[in-house]
Amino acid sequence: MDSPVYLLHAPPEGILYTLCELTSQLAVHRFPQLPAPPLPICVLSTFVIPPKPSEDIPPAAELIIAPASPSFDTTYLYASNRNNPSPLGDTIAIFSLADPEQPKLVNEVHTGLKHMRGIELVGREGRWLIAGGVQGGGVKVFERTDGGRGLTEVVHNAGVQKPTGFLWM
Repeated sequence: MDSPVYLLHAPPEGILYTLCELTSQLAVHRFPQLPAPPLPICVLSTFVIPPKPSEDIPPAAELIIAPASPSFDTTYLYASNRNNPSPLGDTIAIFSLADPEQPKLVNEVHTGLKHMRGIELVGREGRWLIAGGVQGGGVKVFERTDGGRGLTEVVHNAGVQKPTGFLWM
């Protein structure tokens, strides 16, 4: 018997999530029926501890949504931040979308990658997240853990040069 397929990257109806590259913020808007204009709901930092205004803000890069499924009971949004000065590397911010209009930052995972560009959810129910560091670290595969709130590195190929995107076949 085939397993059900779950559509990844589908936001809740009428909600738009925008990853603001230069400020590393997540903006949330509701789109009512036309002709009503979009309604801004909130703007959130993609860092557990946001940089001070005097510091360079590592720019955001990718935004993906993993809907709830039998293995993951909550919808989560994953946002990558690149060029983090930490020796622990760039980060992936994990937001719970239990309330789609009020995302909650539940975790920030350091990846060990430098200038992280592409991230992608792959496998049945989006069980794994692949990430690549254009300026170092190669490619890593993380397993989604703790119901989707966490990421655990499961494989690393440091020999891949300048990865920017992934296609799972």
